[in-house]
Amino acid sequence: MSARIRRGRRWYGLFSGGFFDDASAEGVTFDAEALNGAHIYLAAGSKEFGLLAIQRTSEVLTESGVTGYHSHVVTGGHDWFSIRQIYVDYVLNELFQ
Repeated sequence: MSARIRRGRRWYGLFSGGFFDDASAEGVTFDAEALNGAHIYLAAGSKEFGLLAIQRTSEVLTESGVTGYHSHVVTGGHDWFSIRQIYVDYVLNELFQ
């Protein structure tokens, strides 16, 4: 199996974070043109506090017109078991696609 990261591409991975409450997301927009072509990966465990933050961030991205992002939820909480699953998915399915 060979894998190669393409040059000139941008990847952003947000694991278990983002806008934790509505007030922190209020008035925030993303520049859809500047993020055109970027790979944005949002991920969290299904039973952790970061899941709502990822969902809010996804909503703000969508409202801003950003379409190039992927959300991933794994079974688990905010722990190393979940982070390992997220990291493996990010590396294999985003970076080395």
